[in-house]
Amino acid sequence: PSRYFPNQTSTTEIIDNLAYVMTTIMENNEKASKEGIGFMANMDEWKMKNFSVDYCFQFMMMLQGKIPVRVRLFLIVNPPGWFGTIWSIMKPMLAKDFRKKVHVIQDTEIS
Repeated sequence: PSRYFPNQTSTTEIIDNLAYVMTTIMENNEKASKEGIGFMANMDEWKMKNFSVDYCFQFMMMLQGKIPVRVRLFLIVNPPGWFGTIWSIMKPMLAKDFRKKVHVIQDTEIS
């Protein structure tokens, strides 16, 4: 997420790339296509300049099921202190069952 700059790269371009990667995973990994995948977003060095409501919304909508591979787990790792405010806005926009798959954690909790 810290490599995305809304004024340099369109949201459509980012979402198209995400769809391509996830489609490729599904096509090349039978287990992932049947069982689903885990997705981790490392938020180290993520600043407000990397944030866009449109990007966050479309990204989460893509992960919720608008792609051919199912996301079973989504880890948001090392979010900045102000992320809680953004998450409180984004969380109600997500499907209830997808919200249960999203976990905000510190990297020390990864084993």
